[in-house]
Amino acid sequence: AAATLWLSRMSAADKIGQMTQLDISMVLADGCPLRIDDAKLRRQLRVHRLGSLLNSPFSGTEPRCGSSGWNASEWRATVEHVQAAAADEGLPPLIYGIDSVHGASYCRGATLLPQQLGLAASFDESLAAASGWLTGKDSRAAATPWMFAPILGVATHPLWPRVYETFGEDPLLVARMGAAVVEGMQRRGGEGEIPARAAACMKHFVGYSAPRNGHDREGAWLSRRELEQTYLPPFQAAVDAGVQSAMESYQEVNGEPVVGSAALLQGLLRERMGFEGLLVTDWHEVGNLHDFHRVARSPEEAVLLAIGGSSSLDMSMVPTDESFSVLMERLHARGAIDEARLDVSALRVLRLKEWLGLLPPPPAVRPAPWSHSEATVRLVESVGSASDAALAHEAARATVTLLKNAPPFGDDERPPLLPLLPADKGGSVRRVLVTGPAADSLGRLSGGWTAHWQGTLADDEIRGSRPGAATPTLLEALRAVDGWEVDHLPGCSLPGTAFAVRSSCAQTNSSAELIAAAAAADVVVACLGEDPHTEKPGDLDDLSLDAGQLDLVRLLASAGKPIALVLVTGRPRLLHGVEALPQVNAVLQSFLPGPHGGAALADALLGRFEPSGRLPISWPTAASSLLYPHWHAVTQQCDGSRTCGVAWPFGHGLSYSRLQYGPLLLSSGALPRTGAVNASVAVSNPSSLALNHTVLLFAAADFRRVIPEAQQLKAFRRVLLPAGSSVEVSFTLRADDFRYWGLEERWVVESGDVSLWCDPLLRPKGPLAALGAVTRRRASEGGGMAAARARLYVEGDCRGAGCGAEGWWERDASGERYEIGKYIAHVPGPSPAGVIATSFLAGWLVGLICAGGVWACARRGQASGRGLGEVGKGGGGSSSSLVNTSWSTTLTQRGGEFGSQACMLGAGFKQSHSIGSSMGSAMDAAFRRTCSSGIALGALAQSGSGASLSSVAEYGRPASISGLRTESNLNNRGDDHEAELHCPPELRIDEDKCV
Repeated sequence: AAATLWLSRMSAADKIGQMTQLDISMVLADGCPLRIDDAKLRRQLRVHRLGSLLNSPFSGTEPRCGSSGWNASEWRATVEHVQAAAADEGLPPLIYGIDSVHGASYCRGATLLPQQLGLAASFDESLAAASGWLTGKDSRAAATPWMFAPILGVATHPLWPRVYETFGEDPLLVARMGAAVVEGMQRRGGEGEIPARAAACMKHFVGYSAPRNGHDREGAWLSRRELEQTYLPPFQAAVDAGVQSAMESYQEVNGEPVVGSAALLQGLLRERMGFEGLLVTDWHEVGNLHDFHRVARSPEEAVLLAIGGSSSLDMSMVPTDESFSVLMERLHARGAIDEARLDVSALRVLRLKEWLGLLPPPPAVRPAPWSHSEATVRLVESVGSASDAALAHEAARATVTLLKNAPPFGDDERPPLLPLLPADKGGSVRRVLVTGPAADSLGRLSGGWTAHWQGTLADDEIRGSRPGAATPTLLEALRAVDGWEVDHLPGCSLPGTAFAVRSSCAQTNSSAELIAAAAAADVVVACLGEDPHTEKPGDLDDLSLDAGQLDLVRLLASAGKPIALVLVTGRPRLLHGVEALPQVNAVLQSFLPGPHGGAALADALLGRFEPSGRLPISWPTAASSLLYPHWHAVTQQCDGSRTCGVAWPFGHGLSYSRLQYGPLLLSSGALPRTGAVNASVAVSNPSSLALNHTVLLFAAADFRRVIPEAQQLKAFRRVLLPAGSSVEVSFTLRADDFRYWGLEERWVVESGDVSLWCDPLLRPKGPLAALGAVTRRRASEGGGMAAARARLYVEGDCRGAGCGAEGWWERDASGERYEIGKYIAHVPGPSPAGVIATSFLAGWLVGLICAGGVWACARRGQASGRGLGEVGKGGGGSSSSLVNTSWSTTLTQRGGEFGSQACMLGAGFKQSHSIGSSMGSAMDAAFRRTCSSGIALGALAQSGSGASLSSVAEYGRPASISGLRTESNLNNRGDDHEAELHCPPELRIDEDKCV
């Protein structure tokens, strides 16, 4: 492979250069016009052997040199200049990374798409894949094929300023939409196009979307259960989809900065999740170990912690100085970072370049001008085409969610307010007042990362100009309606500058003027939103929509005319009851649909299509209910009671037509542990229009050993319902769909009854169906769905509420099942002193075996080495206070030291016979299920300080264990094969052993 050939020719400085990424500002000339400074560029190439550039010269808040950005041809010319200079220095091509988060957002003229949260409202994986493909196509056209997207955080704090960049609050939705975007982005381009591919970069690994106070870069405190059940599944789905790169996150998890965490970035991401691609830091994160996190006493120590500490980082986004390469060369020269470590990361960078189609075999040659490739010329010319605009318009329509639609004036004899029909279409609407700060703004429809880092409010920077690619604002689209007289009063004005999202909307028209205009209209369309923002500048102290906009709606309501409220915020802002005003008959919402959102929202108001969006995040009503995602625990309370109101629940979304759901039918009332059950429901569309609709399948357990969630999304499917038709929608359910992370730090499927239902407003009531669930205020009941519920018994690994140390099922040689807890109960238990002695002896014995080079690494272990805990419990409870499943064990210092030595060498028990056989066949049955990686001995190693194993191996293994992969790790991915043998880099595999 070309990557291997390049690596074999590289010096240590060359390899360090491949691991270095600088901002383009480091090689730009001063002043105007914007251009590459050849002297600066050659210094970085010749002295520091640079391997990567990132960012746009226009990422600041304003245009530069009279321009808002480079188009695809200008990007091509710039990158081609850089690649030619690299070849002259004997270097491989550079890889260019850029934030393409909703289209190629830094490429002028490229088609912009909805932000991820808006796209998530579609629940449409095929649309997500198509959006990813368009982003990848335009990024390749601009010769910037490495896209820092998708964002795979699960948005669990609605105050966070980057909520709109996520796919919402549900792990399943985020995982499936994210994997679809990855597949689309990385789809191979046309024959002869250069580059041939684009690479996705899943970010931000991990926990960035769970800030404790809702502010950007705030640390996260996550239990192992939260990590496993909520935050890891989207990243695992992207890995399984073949994502080529990953970016670690800004913040710390449980007090440890992610950028320096060997447990997270090596033990979890690499070894357990199987990620093999390139891992890059976020902006300045290596330096932040010293400057911001303050865990490194010097910049040099920061580099050593990040790169020399087995964190598996491959590239540092430095980005605006030369410190990283200088310090790396110094550390390598004195042996603190060895050549083998450089080889691993440099090879990953080179392999990504080769996968993209950028890397020819050595020696370096100047690339041919892109204009010499007809296929590449066509690719560049396709940017911003009418077909691209059509896809963006379809995506913007799919984001539109109808939250409320009631008859005007509370008259149930009249039809709902929407759609608004002009008089020539049989309606009564002739005069419309359009108001609100987002009604005449493309920038407020688009959010951050639009032309600039903090977005733009200069609509001309993002307005479609090619034929068939027009992007009107909502006001402009409504003014184009035949037969309507449209009045426009802004009502109030937002600051219109970055870093001002906390400011209120200042009233621009007098109260008398606004009331008079509203009274003269047949209907008022009020479009509310936010100034664009991202990251720290978007921090809020209060999720409430600013008082100026809320007061505007109240003032308009005093005129007594029907109001259609249109919301285009990037977060579910608190509305403080304006959505429930009698005059607010309809609420239409779209999370930042992009420049094509104005036309899409107008089409929805006019009934040109049926809104089909569903909320990808719960919409709270008060500050006390902010941290209540739809899958919250049944015991969570706010305001001192069990009920926490939301304005609209996750998954809520109405249509103009009343759909009919038939009964939810199950192929069987019992789901076997290794089998499947089919759940199906017939959905009918009695209207005269075809429409898209997403069917959701929710579930809730009656009882569980770990407190159950109020509900969980188990499946979803978007279907097309032709006019007057009925479509059967089916889902296949397996027992693993109901697993959870249990008390014993492993995945559990618990036997018991669950409720199933097909709509967020149909959650069952009663003591056996999600007791204590959050009460939902129902904006609209819909119709015909009462039968779409069912009950299912799930057969699991353990019985009822007994999924603790006892109650686990095992199978003997004949295939018969028995309970491990009962099996062990007949084994005489040792005294506490005996447990200590056994711990000491076991640690010493395994340490001795390891020292002799006889490594019997685990091939069939289970979750966390619970064997000694089971022995202790078998003794009638007297010893369980010393050895127990909570891993809060404190034993003698000496035995712990030997256990620590064994754990650090990575020794495991093979079928546990090295110890288990001495305890008899009955104990062997327990050890087969519970001793795999020697982690139990690691727990004993904590004896001196009284710490628990959960603090040592929080994420699957202690940081000092090199390459041990246990079955508990594999089970997280649903595998049941034997564990794979991995050895530390200084050892090799010989006949199933590390030697």
